[in-house]
Amino acid sequence: MITFFYILRFFHIISAAVWFGAVLLTPGDVRQTLERGRPHVDGLKDRLQKSVGISLRAGVLTVITGFAIIMTSGGFGNVPFRIHLAMGLAILMLGLGFMMINPLSDAICDIIDQKSENLDEAKSLATTFGALSGVNHLLWFITLGLMVIKSI
Repeated sequence: MITFFYILRFFHIISAAVWFGAVLLTPGDVRQTLERGRPHVDGLKDRLQKSVGISLRAGVLTVITGFAIIMTSGGFGNVPFRIHLAMGLAILMLGLGFMMINPLSDAICDIIDQKSENLDEAKSLATTFGALSGVNHLLWFITLGLMVIKSI
């Protein structure tokens, strides 16, 4: 029988997959498109805003469903410590996304909007965007490991 707990888990797993997958290839797309220059850059803004926006929304949903799963399981006192760590890392990733990755994305889009042929500043920001995205992906993999490895 399908219970509320299993429905929460289903949405938790789906939202986590979208959170990770929505921006998996974005840093490479940004870097390669900026290297090509105009007119290729004109379509980048929409792709960048969509992927980062979808990822952040899915991240919020992942944390909310994770919290709901914990509460449905009897609270933080009734779940293993690895789940506490995973929740902390997920909140850290959301903070990184909202406070650093999203503003970088917006700054790259602002430069694209200026219609300048000189995209050097955007390329520099894209390097930082890629590095922070890499850190976020590493944290995501660690979090995933904490969720599935039961011996921790």
